Amino acid sequence: MNTKEIINAVAKEIEDKGGIRQVFLVACGGSLVDMYPAKYFLDSEATKLHVGMYTANEFVYATPKTLGENSLVIVCSHGGNTPESVAAAKLAQQHQAHTITLTHNAKAQLIEYASHNILYAWGNDTNVVDNPMAIILNLCVDTLQQVEVSIITLISNRE
Repeated sequence: MNTKEIINAVAKEIEDKGGIRQVFLVACGGSLVDMYPAKYFLDSEATKLHVGMYTANEFVYATPKTLGENSLVIVCSHGGNTPESVAAAKLAQQHQAHTITLTHNAKAQLIEYASHNILYAWGNDTNVVDNPMAIILNLCVDTLQQVEVSIITLISNRE
């Protein structure tokens, strides 16, 4: 499943509940760094979508009040077993949020708390477009397109 298909599936599942309203980017260390381009993009381009970026521990212990069924939580952990990242994904699901997890480990604990998981390739022979930074950015571009187009369509249909 590609990023657009994942976002379309999440959006369809919650369209009757108000759609995606928040995107939370959650990780630790180097995985968090991979999220900066997506955060910057959404901050710069979104007009209706709220975005937050958190260390996994911060997300767990200072949980955003808006976390809920209209939230998309993207959690990245390279090895997939970082305790804080696993706890963050679990917490997100406990709040009925939709979780997209990214890891390169097919046996990762993180996958247990994924609405959708993206298993990415890693190593010297992989293309940049297949690395977490690009995948996360694609997820956010697809989310913005889904949310902004949905809003424009809704307004157009009312006229």
